[in-house]
Amino acid sequence: MLQLSRAESDSSYELGLNYAQQAQLAFLAAKRYVPKFARAGVRLESTAIWVSELQLRIAAEAEETNAMEAQMEQLLEWLQALLEAQQNLRKKVAESDVSRRQAKGAKNAPPLMPIESSSEARLNAPFFVRSQHTLQSEAERIYLEMQQLDTIMSLPEIEGMPSVESLFVEPLQLMEKVPVTMEHAAGLLGSWSSWPAGRSEQQIAEQLIEEILSLLSNHSSDESEGDEWDEMDEEGEYEYSDDMDASMMSSMLMEGDFAAGGEMQALPVPNYSAEDILMEEQGNLQFRQQQRAKANAGQVEKDY
Repeated sequence: MLQLSRAESDSSYELGLNYAQQAQLAFLAAKRYVPKFARAGVRLESTAIWVSELQLRIAAEAEETNAMEAQMEQLLEWLQALLEAQQNLRKKVAESDVSRRQAKGAKNAPPLMPIESSSEARLNAPFFVRSQHTLQSEAERIYLEMQQLDTIMSLPEIEGMPSVESLFVEPLQLMEKVPVTMEHAAGLLGSWSSWPAGRSEQQIAEQLIEEILSLLSNHSSDESEGDEWDEMDEEGEYEYSDDMDASMMSSMLMEGDFAAGGEMQALPVPNYSAEDILMEEQGNLQFRQQQRAKANAGQVEKDY
């Protein structure tokens, strides 16, 4: 069982811990059946060390997972802020532009005079260009952050196993287009006559960011639902294991025979040290000896 635990721990620390705890319970029962069985005591100590090591690995893995989840949340916040900033800038451009444009005349109406850009428009254009370049730089920074997070979250390739597609494959393809689109928008915002085309480019950038947010948010929601199911399963398993553990230990105390207990059940046990377990076993042994002495004394009186 302990060898199985070490083998399974390569793929899952939790599964390895489960088998290690079963081995710990088996050695405990063996020591109870044969108190002088020194090998069981040695195995108890080594198993306790292995259980502690697996628990540390599981804790470190959980900490790493929490860190990645925090990075994902931060990424979503950056994307949402970038989207809102781009929407606000496009709104400012529209507010500075629409009121100065004349509606199209009828088909047979004479052509309208060319529209001259106002002094206010000439003043706003450089501001809009600078603001758009600032958003472009932020989009480039977020793109680099996404690449780094993709590298961290990508699963290592295992020989003989099909590769798993990264969560960021499609979002990265979309995000790569965002800074380019924003750069096009900045070039068009420099001239008042091309503001409508600039706003169109801004809207394309917004649509790209919205799609990225949708893809990443859906994945986060799916993971949260999966965690909830895992927690429910774990609670059920612990309740079942506690009941089975109490029943099995009671049966062993009554029978005093490890072999009569049948096949060992897959039960998690408390993480006691080897010394604590051996002390408990010593107390149980004394209790059984007292019970046997009383039973033998009663039998002698009955025969007499």
